[in-house]
Amino acid sequence: MYNQAENKSALHIPYQRYSQGGWRDTVTRGIGGRKGRGGELMKDMYILSYILIINFITFLAFGEDKRRARKQLWRISEKTLMLLAAAGGSIGAAAGMRIFHHKTKKRLFRAGIPIFIILHVFAVLVYFNQI
Repeated sequence: MYNQAENKSALHIPYQRYSQGGWRDTVTRGIGGRKGRGGELMKDMYILSYILIINFITFLAFGEDKRRARKQLWRISEKTLMLLAAAGGSIGAAAGMRIFHHKTKKRLFRAGIPIFIILHVFAVLVYFNQI
């Protein structure tokens, strides 16, 4: 039979679990597992929200420009589309190019958007300490 008096360390296992990275550390760490103040998680959420929103806006901009091109209306400039992609919306731009078949023949977009994707993925990985 197991005797708890013989093995005193067995009594401290639950405490050790919380003090060595339990739920408290999960709450205070950011998404990338960085140790910091409780505000780090909110900062990470703001950054991820920004990335999602800018990609969605860029995707919609590509779709709207394609719609305007078909109807021969006033267009969204290429500079604006590239600025949206450079501001963090590169994945939305790539999705918009693919889904709407828009700007796929322009060398600037065929080369620039993949470069932005690589740079943005690298920046996010560096920020969340994955590299």
